[in-house]
Amino acid sequence: MYFLWFVHFLDSFALYPRLLWGVERVLRHKDPRLLLVALFIQGLTNYFFLVPFTIGAFFYAMWRFLVLWKTYANSGERLAVLGIGFVAFAFGLLSSCFVLLPGIANAQNMPRLESTDSYLHSLKAALSPGDPKARSPLLFLLAPNFVHIRPPPH
Repeated sequence: MYFLWFVHFLDSFALYPRLLWGVERVLRHKDPRLLLVALFIQGLTNYFFLVPFTIGAFFYAMWRFLVLWKTYANSGERLAVLGIGFVAFAFGLLSSCFVLLPGIANAQNMPRLESTDSYLHSLKAALSPGDPKARSPLLFLLAPNFVHIRPPPH
Protein backbone atom coordinates (compact mmCIF):
# COMPACT_ATOMS: atom_id res chain seq x y z
CA MET A 1 0.00 0.00 0.00
CA TYR A 2 1.19 3.48 -0.81
CA PHE A 3 2.32 5.65 2.11
CA LEU A 4 -0.79 7.64 2.99
CA TRP A 5 0.87 10.85 4.15
CA PHE A 6 2.29 11.67 0.69
CA VAL A 7 -0.99 11.81 -1.20
CA HIS A 8 0.34 14.54 -3.51
CA PHE A 9 2.60 11.94 -5.17
CA LEU A 10 -0.18 9.44 -5.74
CA ASP A 11 -1.70 11.24 -8.72
CA SER A 12 1.63 11.23 -10.55
CA PHE A 13 2.20 7.54 -10.04
CA ALA A 14 -1.39 6.79 -11.01
CA LEU A 15 -0.83 8.60 -14.34
CA TYR A 16 2.44 6.86 -15.20
CA PRO A 17 0.78 3.73 -16.68
CA ARG A 18 -1.22 5.99 -18.99
CA LEU A 19 2.06 7.51 -20.19
CA LEU A 20 3.45 4.05 -20.97
CA TRP A 21 0.17 3.11 -22.65
CA GLY A 22 0.55 6.21 -24.81
CA VAL A 23 4.04 5.03 -25.81
CA GLU A 24 2.56 1.66 -26.79
CA ARG A 25 -0.15 3.38 -28.84
CA VAL A 26 2.51 5.30 -30.76
CA LEU A 27 4.64 2.23 -31.37
CA ARG A 28 1.82 -0.14 -32.35
CA HIS A 29 -0.79 2.10 -33.98
CA LYS A 30 1.10 5.34 -34.77
CA ASP A 31 -1.47 7.23 -32.68
CA PRO A 32 0.16 9.95 -30.53
CA ARG A 33 -3.01 11.33 -28.90
CA LEU A 34 -2.83 9.34 -25.67
CA LEU A 35 0.85 10.13 -25.19
CA LEU A 36 0.20 13.85 -25.74
CA VAL A 37 -2.68 13.88 -23.27
CA ALA A 38 -0.74 11.83 -20.69
CA LEU A 39 2.25 14.18 -20.80
CA PHE A 40 -0.01 17.23 -20.63
CA ILE A 41 -1.94 15.91 -17.61
CA GLN A 42 1.28 14.82 -15.91
CA GLY A 43 2.68 18.32 -16.35
CA LEU A 44 -0.47 19.86 -14.90
CA THR A 45 -0.76 17.58 -11.89
CA ASN A 46 2.87 17.44 -10.77
CA TYR A 47 5.58 19.00 -12.91
CA PHE A 48 8.31 17.72 -10.57
CA PHE A 49 7.68 14.19 -11.82
CA LEU A 50 7.21 15.24 -15.45
CA VAL A 51 10.93 15.18 -16.23
CA PRO A 52 11.86 11.81 -14.65
CA PHE A 53 8.71 10.15 -15.96
CA THR A 54 9.40 11.49 -19.45
CA ILE A 55 12.98 10.18 -19.32
CA GLY A 56 11.73 6.82 -18.11
CA ALA A 57 9.05 6.71 -20.80
CA PHE A 58 11.67 7.59 -23.42
CA PHE A 59 13.90 4.69 -22.34
CA TYR A 60 10.84 2.42 -22.32
CA ALA A 61 9.94 3.62 -25.84
CA MET A 62 13.44 2.89 -27.15
CA TRP A 63 13.42 -0.57 -25.58
CA ARG A 64 9.95 -1.36 -26.98
CA PHE A 65 10.97 0.01 -30.38
CA LEU A 66 13.86 -2.45 -30.49
CA VAL A 67 11.60 -5.28 -29.35
CA LEU A 68 9.05 -4.44 -32.06
CA TRP A 69 11.73 -3.88 -34.73
CA LYS A 70 10.78 -6.92 -36.84
CA THR A 71 7.06 -6.15 -36.75
CA TYR A 72 7.52 -3.05 -38.88
CA ALA A 73 7.24 -3.64 -42.61
CA ASN A 74 10.22 -1.57 -43.74
CA SER A 75 12.61 1.17 -42.72
CA GLY A 76 10.13 3.86 -43.80
CA GLU A 77 7.63 2.61 -41.25
CA ARG A 78 10.33 2.52 -38.57
CA LEU A 79 11.30 6.11 -39.33
CA ALA A 80 7.65 7.15 -39.28
CA VAL A 81 7.18 5.63 -35.83
CA LEU A 82 10.35 7.35 -34.56
CA GLY A 83 9.22 10.68 -35.99
CA ILE A 84 5.71 10.41 -34.56
CA GLY A 85 7.13 9.43 -31.18
CA PHE A 86 9.63 12.29 -31.14
CA VAL A 87 6.98 14.84 -32.11
CA ALA A 88 4.54 13.42 -29.54
CA PHE A 89 7.12 13.68 -26.75
CA ALA A 90 8.10 17.20 -27.84
CA PHE A 91 4.55 18.53 -28.11
CA GLY A 92 3.49 16.74 -24.93
CA LEU A 93 6.23 18.54 -23.03
CA LEU A 94 5.54 21.84 -24.77
CA SER A 95 1.84 21.61 -23.93
CA SER A 96 2.63 21.73 -20.21
CA CYS A 97 5.33 24.41 -20.42
CA PHE A 98 2.98 27.09 -19.13
CA VAL A 99 3.20 25.26 -15.80
CA LEU A 100 6.76 23.94 -16.07
CA LEU A 101 8.61 27.13 -17.08
CA PRO A 102 7.33 29.36 -14.24
CA GLY A 103 8.24 26.61 -11.79
CA ILE A 104 11.78 26.42 -13.15
CA ALA A 105 12.10 30.23 -13.09
CA ASN A 106 10.87 30.31 -9.50
CA ALA A 107 13.34 27.61 -8.44
CA GLN A 108 16.26 29.40 -10.09
CA ASN A 109 15.45 32.70 -8.37
CA MET A 110 15.20 31.30 -4.87
CA PRO A 111 17.36 33.27 -2.41
CA ARG A 112 18.93 30.16 -0.92
CA LEU A 113 20.48 29.31 -4.29
CA GLU A 114 22.03 32.74 -4.65
CA SER A 115 23.32 33.00 -1.08
CA THR A 116 25.30 29.75 -1.06
CA ASP A 117 28.31 28.59 -2.96
CA SER A 118 26.51 25.54 -4.25
CA TYR A 119 27.47 23.19 -7.04
CA LEU A 120 24.76 24.78 -9.18
CA HIS A 121 26.32 28.21 -8.68
CA SER A 122 29.79 26.86 -9.62
CA LEU A 123 28.35 25.11 -12.66
CA LYS A 124 26.57 28.27 -13.83
CA ALA A 125 29.83 30.22 -13.46
CA ALA A 126 31.75 27.58 -15.41
CA LEU A 127 29.21 27.57 -18.23
CA SER A 128 29.46 31.32 -18.66
CA PRO A 129 31.65 32.51 -21.53
CA GLY A 130 35.28 32.00 -20.70
CA ASP A 131 37.84 29.23 -20.56
CA PRO A 132 36.25 25.94 -21.78
CA LYS A 133 38.91 23.89 -19.96
CA ALA A 134 37.58 25.14 -16.62
CA ARG A 135 34.32 23.23 -17.20
CA SER A 136 35.62 19.68 -17.20
CA PRO A 137 36.73 19.52 -13.53
CA LEU A 138 33.24 20.54 -12.43
CA LEU A 139 31.61 17.90 -14.56
CA PHE A 140 33.95 14.96 -14.09
CA LEU A 141 35.89 15.41 -10.82
CA LEU A 142 34.83 15.73 -7.21
CA ALA A 143 35.19 19.13 -5.64
CA PRO A 144 38.31 19.40 -3.40
CA ASN A 145 36.28 20.03 -0.26
CA PHE A 146 34.32 16.81 -0.80
CA VAL A 147 37.28 14.51 -1.39
CA HIS A 148 38.46 14.33 2.23
CA ILE A 149 35.11 13.88 3.92
CA ARG A 150 35.25 11.09 6.46
CA PRO A 151 32.28 9.39 8.11
CA PRO A 152 31.56 10.56 11.65
CA PRO A 153 33.04 8.41 14.46
CA HIS A 154 30.65 6.05 16.17
